Amino acid sequence: MFLNKSFYRLVSIFTLLIIVLFLSSACAGEKHSDDKKWLEKGNVQWGKKDYDNAILFFNKALELNPQYAMAYNNRGGVYYSRGQYDLAVKDFNKAIELDPQLSLAYYNRGFASQFQGGHYDLAIKDYNKAIELNPKYVDAYNNRGNSYYCKGQYDIAIKDYNKAIELNPQLALAYYNRGLAYESQGQYDVAIKNYTKAIELDPQDVKIYYNRGHIYHSQGQYDLAITDYNKAIELNPQYADTYNNRGNVYVFKGQYDLAITDYNKVIELSPKYADAYNNRGKAYIFKGQYDLAIKECNKAIELNPQHANAYFNKAIAYNKLARNSEAIQAYKLFINYAPSTHPAINKVKQEIIRLGGTI
Repeated sequence: MFLNKSFYRLVSIFTLLIIVLFLSSACAGEKHSDDKKWLEKGNVQWGKKDYDNAILFFNKALELNPQYAMAYNNRGGVYYSRGQYDLAVKDFNKAIELDPQLSLAYYNRGFASQFQGGHYDLAIKDYNKAIELNPKYVDAYNNRGNSYYCKGQYDIAIKDYNKAIELNPQLALAYYNRGLAYESQGQYDVAIKNYTKAIELDPQDVKIYYNRGHIYHSQGQYDLAITDYNKAIELNPQYADTYNNRGNVYVFKGQYDLAITDYNKVIELSPKYADAYNNRGKAYIFKGQYDLAIKECNKAIELNPQHANAYFNKAIAYNKLARNSEAIQAYKLFINYAPSTHPAINKVKQEIIRLGGTI
């Protein structure tokens, strides 16, 4: 069975209030010239996700003041929001050229490097500069921590999350990210404490319940896992992975019908979700419905021809039906596609020999 964590680990780990940062404008009390008025208009349209008009207004500001670093910075932010990353970086570069003290532009360029192409070293360099210019830049510490996390340097990442929390003890995201780092180190109890604190600060953040539920599941605390997955589903009923994981917990609890109901929902939401078909097949095996199990495994293999566990489960179903030659063939395909370190490989080889096959 598969516990899918992709959405709520490496994607959402970077969810930050980047728009708030991008929308910085002139200091309070400063007399606004026309260029600043255009900047503010651009900011308003950007906040409304009216990107075309936002760019138009930032262009107006730059026509009036070609040296306006913040206008380049904010236009770069709009380009980033539109997925025009090269143009975004070009504008951040120009903002830095015009104002080398603009910490926000370094931050934003680092953000772009971090997300597009995984250029974590470049991102860290820019976050370092942003922090040098603004030692209390909370989000820069948090994001630099994310870059270190993605490089597998969890201890350094945790130090940055610690600093972000020191500067802003109410930043739920920093507790969440620190929880991810501790989880990656295998420090599950500490990770749970961080996820719990993040939930206390932001009880509507679905990804925190999802990840805490995953740890509870892996620790065999199935009822706690189900409680967290229930909450995650309440907050986001359209996220298929949560149903998949809750279904897996029901399998471990022997509640196969509930598991199948969850896998049905996964497939309804995501018809090409190969793991859900495989997991549903596994549940049918536990129920003794081997023909249905084979059908489910075949669908998983159709969607992912290298799905090792689907071959494994199909072999088990064939074995239960005393269809030995087909079981041997499926076991061999499992060995072919499974990682060499898979714990079941040696037992599968023994089973092939027992059924009359050869390795």
